[in-house]
Amino acid sequence: MADRAAAERACKDPNPIIDGRKANVNLAYLGAKPRIMQPGFAFGVQQLHPALIQRPFG
Repeated sequence: MADRAAAERACKDPNPIIDGRKANVNLAYLGAKPRIMQPGFAFGVQQLHPALIQRPFG
């Protein structure tokens, strides 16, 4: 963030509505939560190159 006020505005609402859709603001300071492997999903998940992931324009 450019300054403290900008950071406070960004953290004010963790789920803002952007273009009519609810957004999820992932805050790094909260820390990563451990991922639990669900039973029945023994196969590996193939990772995609970031350039192949479609992102909405905006």
